[in-house]
Amino acid sequence: FRVTTPQDPLSDGVGQYFLIGLNGQKRFFTDRMDTRLNIWVERWSNRDTTLGFHPFQNIPFQVNDLPNPLSENWVVHFQISAQVATLKMIYKVDNVLYAIKPLALKMFPGLKEEDLWLRNNYFFNGIEYPLARMVSFQIEWEFKD
Repeated sequence: FRVTTPQDPLSDGVGQYFLIGLNGQKRFFTDRMDTRLNIWVERWSNRDTTLGFHPFQNIPFQVNDLPNPLSENWVVHFQISAQVATLKMIYKVDNVLYAIKPLALKMFPGLKEEDLWLRNNYFFNGIEYPLARMVSFQIEWEFKD
């Protein structure tokens, strides 16, 4: 949990940031395969509507004519990994609710489709470039001489 105020010189404009998650670990095949499961939720709230973050210069700046204030976000993430010896496979889904959009809209009737899109930046807010989801599969293999 993190709280910032407008007086903080390195503020990102998010008043409250909250992160909570569940982690699990299980070994299979006589302890030869280590599997891990992580599910976590992030929340950004009480945003400063006049603060933007330049995506290319990587600096915050003041915006007084913001047409669409950045909303609060609740984002669910999921990751599962399996490791056997030096081979590790990772499957990760960021913004799970958007990845399962048809099911999420049925599970939460008050949820609108635009609520599943993430708008984290002044430049991409209110235009056609919000963040949707990222699904990745990663293989790490460490060779030892």
